[in-house]
Parts: sequence; C-alpha cells; structure tokens
Amino acid sequence: MSTRCRRFHRGGSSSTASAPVPLALALGPVAGSAGAAPPASTDLVTRMIPRTGEFVPAIGMGSFMTFDVLAGQPRDNLREVLRRYYEGGGRVVDTSPLYGNSEVNVGELSGAI
Repeated sequence: MSTRCRRFHRGGSSSTASAPVPLALALGPVAGSAGAAPPASTDLVTRMIPRTGEFVPAIGMGSFMTFDVLAGQPRDNLREVLRRYYEGGGRVVDTSPLYGNSEVNVGELSGAI
C-alpha cells in the first residue's frame, strides 16, 4: 500500500483524500448526505468525502478477477455476492476497464438487485 493510501485510510490529510474516486460505483444511497453527521446507530464504519460532505462506508469491495466472467457464463453467484454486500450496508465497489469484464458485470448485476 502506498504512503498516500495509508495516510488516507488513517484519516490523515493528503491530496488523495480530497480527490474524487473515479473508479468506484455507488450501489445505492450512501449513509448521510452533504453536511450531515454520520449515522448514529449503526455498526458500519463510515468516512466523509471532503468535497461533498457525504458519508460512505470506509471499506469497499474490489472486483478484480472475481467478477471477470465472460459473457454467457454463469453469474448468479456474483449477483448473490453483490446482493449480500448491499444488504450488509456496502455501497462502494472498486472497478476498472482494466479488470476485464468485471466493470461490465458489476454494472449489469448491480442494476438487477
């Protein structure tokens, strides 16, 4: 993990902490809204996005390799992973065009939840 990432995860200041995260897909409403306090009665750890004031879960889910399934192959297991993740309070999935079919699969499957 890079020094900038460690500072971001510890809550320290760096240019990374204030930059938007373009490779994340929000799967639904996030905990809180602009200028609002973090949720009071939840076990979910959240962090504020400095630019928007929104609170999002501190831990997201990656899609590299696991979601890289070719079209026409069974994907019900991936839909179930996303469903459980969403039900558990997860809202941020890291994806990229460099992850093969992961980006397409996460997009299609999250729309079916």
